[in-house]
This record gives sequence, C-alpha cells and structure tokens, in this order.
Amino acid sequence: MEYKDEKPRVCLVDWDGTLRKGYMFLDWMPFLTRELNLPAIHQKRVTDIFEDFHAERISYGGLIDDIADAYAATLEGQKADDVREVAIQFAKQDNGLFSFVQDTTARLSEMGMTIIVVSGSPIEVLEAFAPRIYADRVLALQIEQNVQGIHTKRVVRNFGNVSEKEAAIEILKTDYSISMAFGNSFADIPLLRAANDRFYVIESPDDIQNLNKNAELNELNPTYLFPDDSGIIDHIFGSVVSAHNAVAPG
Repeated sequence: MEYKDEKPRVCLVDWDGTLRKGYMFLDWMPFLTRELNLPAIHQKRVTDIFEDFHAERISYGGLIDDIADAYAATLEGQKADDVREVAIQFAKQDNGLFSFVQDTTARLSEMGMTIIVVSGSPIEVLEAFAPRIYADRVLALQIEQNVQGIHTKRVVRNFGNVSEKEAAIEILKTDYSISMAFGNSFADIPLLRAANDRFYVIESPDDIQNLNKNAELNELNPTYLFPDDSGIIDHIFGSVVSAHNAVAPG
C-alpha cells in the first residue's frame, strides 16, 4: 500500500456497528447509572428514544439529536473527572468490539496511518477505548463542562450529525490525506465519500442487495465487510492492495 501524498495518511472510522456491536449507549447508560448512582429516569429516557427509532416514530437525525440532549441531561451537575473514570472502567470490562478490529487497527497503525474515530457516542468513553484500537484522535459527542469541571446541560459537539461530520472532514482535509474510511450506515457516507478506500460493515451478506439500491452508496462502491467472516482482515488489506494496483501506472 503506497501513497504519494505528502500529507499524513488518515483512516476515518465510525464506532457503533462498525467497530463495536450495536449501539454502545444501551450498554454505557446502565453502567454509568449504576456507578454514579444516577436517577434511573435518565437511562429509561435513552432506552425510550432508541425504541422510538426502531419503531420508526423518529428519524435517524431525530435519534442523534434526542440522544445527545438526553445524555446532556444525564451528565448535568456531574464531575467530568468522575464520568471519565467510569468510562475507563467501562472500556476495560466491555467485550463489544468486533473480533477483527484490534488486529486491523494495529496493522494500520504500524503502517503509519493516523486513526480518527468519528461518532455520535460519548467522547469520554471513546477516548477510554482509544488505546485498545490504536486511535490517535476522537471526534464524538461532547457535553460542556464549566471552569470547575462540572458538566452543564449544553451539547458542545455532536459528530453523529451528518453536517458536523462533513464540516470536520473539510477541516481534516487541510492537514491529512484521507486514505481509508469504515462505516456501517448511510450517515457514514461523508466519511466514505472523502476516502480513497471505503469499507462498509454489514450485519448479513444478504444486506448488500438492498444497500446497492442507494444511488450514492452504489456510486461509492465500498468493499462490504461481514464481521463474522474469518478472512475479513485479509479481505480488507487485499482490497486496498488490489485497488492501488489497479490505478498504478503500467
């Protein structure tokens, strides 16, 4: 895998459903509630929002915004240091990462690739996971904290939103060559569109036919990855080598 761009190479990765199974919020909220002895109403609010989404009572955009507001309400009045410490403990005991992730990100890191996570999941949790996945930077859901280090109820950044992803990518392009991207939903199309090599994680090989009906995704022509495929890592790096060989001068 050789790139002639002088800028540092970067790999953009989504989190939920791409590197980790399911929606992490549904595991993180019970853990956080228990460890900080928070009112159960906050956890129930998050669960209700996801139920509304799965029942198609709210859109994906509504899910992202409502979850961010619910999480901000959860953290209001909490010490940021306490939340970070709980996040570290959560990351240590969590077993939700797909089996291919750590070997893949380790190999990318060894190749000199900068790994940046772009997600609507909480930044303190993803930063706790960062060493396990060799991530250099995290762009994620961030709740304001005041000068005393106490969380307020204001959402500072929410990179689950497509518009914030697009804005971040434009900034990253000034400093990096976006070589690779991994996603698992239409909301990750901005990441895929910006990259040379694109990977889309699917729940089942049967999903490909339906995904190909999306004109934009079909045009991007990502390499589809099934997490349970025993050869997934070879598939990832084989696809990259093949793609660059195809455009190499004869």
